[in-house]
Amino acid sequence: MENKINISEILKDCEIGTELYSTLCGKCTLHDVSEDIIFIRSSSNKRIITFDEYGRYFNDSECLLFPSKDNRDWNTFKTEKPKFDPTTLKPFDKVIVSDRFTNWKCDFFSHFDGNESDFNFICVGSQYEYCIPYNNETKHLLGTRNEALEFYRYWED
Repeated sequence: MENKINISEILKDCEIGTELYSTLCGKCTLHDVSEDIIFIRSSSNKRIITFDEYGRYFNDSECLLFPSKDNRDWNTFKTEKPKFDPTTLKPFDKVIVSDRFTNWKCDFFSHFDGNESDFNFICVGSQYEYCIPYNNETKHLLGTRNEALEFYRYWED
């Protein structure tokens, strides 16, 4: 029985431009990833090629997308995430926001004020003290006052 590895899940937090390899086009880079589609850019002709979440070009084919030419094992693929930097947020990014005494809630990011105030994160709903990306690692915080994962904590307590 074929052991399918959900490559989308592995690549979801990787930076755009992460180098990969495909037996279909050779060297390539990550262009975008969603829950069930992986978009890569061919290094040779710059075309965008799509794969399903298992790295297949066609539904019934085998995986054609790998960490590198010499490494075909997704279980060994590791990327080190850079420390979260609030200045990497872009307008309309989905975020979760809070201040010292409120529960985390959803909002859309507008901009970072940076004026030495406690409420530097300007979002559609209001200004906030804490603002982190909404993703699979942070969605469990919604409606709670739980501490954000250390990776996302850029503030001093």
